Amino acid sequence: MKDNIQIDNIQYYGQIHIRTKSSYTPKLISLTDLKEKYTHLKNKPVVFMIDGSIIHADYDTYMVDENYILTIIVDKIENKQEKIDLGLIKLLTRSDENIKNSKEIRIRGTEETLIDKMY
Repeated sequence: MKDNIQIDNIQYYGQIHIRTKSSYTPKLISLTDLKEKYTHLKNKPVVFMIDGSIIHADYDTYMVDENYILTIIVDKIENKQEKIDLGLIKLLTRSDENIKNSKEIRIRGTEETLIDKMY
């Protein structure tokens, strides 16, 4: 489409508008399906955490984009005295902060040292 446009009192002729299509396609999966696909906790009760927040929603209907998952960490929470035995599935998303933190190595000793990975 060609139009004339004025910017800062200057008239421009023959402006062309270009629309592009996004090539991104989300890959949605429910938390229940994610548990089945990526863990061995199929019949065990689990708690999901996404970026440090516990998810209190229905895992069958709560959807996440698999393309946006950086890391899946599977832990077990067990306490025989209190009869607790469940899985903890922690998802880290591809946020800028999580990507930055994934490129760091922390060495603990008498004091904490931070080393950036060289990629």
